[in-house]
Amino acid sequence: MVPPESGLYQDSSIQVAQMLSSLAQKEFLNDADSKVYQKKFVSFVDSRKEKLKDLKVEFSIIKAGYFESINEFDESINILEVVSSNDHFTENHKYYLASIYEKVEEYSKASDLMMEILEKEPKNAHAWNFLGYSLLERGVELDKAFEYISKAIKLSPKDGFIRDSLGWYYFKVGKIDQALDELLTAIKLEPKDISIQKHLAVIYTTKKDFKTAKKYIVEAIKYTQQENEREELLRALKSLESNRIPASFK
Repeated sequence: MVPPESGLYQDSSIQVAQMLSSLAQKEFLNDADSKVYQKKFVSFVDSRKEKLKDLKVEFSIIKAGYFESINEFDESINILEVVSSNDHFTENHKYYLASIYEKVEEYSKASDLMMEILEKEPKNAHAWNFLGYSLLERGVELDKAFEYISKAIKLSPKDGFIRDSLGWYYFKVGKIDQALDELLTAIKLEPKDISIQKHLAVIYTTKKDFKTAKKYIVEAIKYTQQENEREELLRALKSLESNRIPASFK
């Protein structure tokens, strides 16, 4: 209902795109064959990309996020690659594209994006952290992962995301108490971060403290915006309520 000449037209268009994305995600979870809202969402986003050229990247990010949420990662990557040379495609967008590359095991492409950033900004803590965390998640070259994450910590010691990576490293090498210390520091710095909450839930499950693990899963559910992730967390919560280790934690 907001007319194009209104100063609210751009913001309202973004809001509508986000709402349609949410409806399409719920539709997919309830009936994977139904694509009524997906069609409305894609049509709306594509039309707004043409009308609002300066927001082409923003709408592309929303569209890519939807396809990521339903595990169509190749489609998500295609959408992002199309706008990757756009002047509005920022460093944060590169991180996002790199994270999707990781999901399809295109690790070299993800690494190349981080190295592009580091060539321009060798003291970019988040790029070093990304490289280290990528190795952790794959369970390879853990010494190198620690080296990269340690560089990031020195550059940005009060960054909760980086402290989370260090905590996860300690967990991966079996230093549970050190892992817990780092993750508790991380959650104080980033109290709404879902990844840190999930990591804490894993740590407390390892320590057989199901009550505390449940607390962090409940917090994660509060903040998640992706329906598939919400469903995964709800399944984990159900297991923890029965003092069982969730399948996703094994």
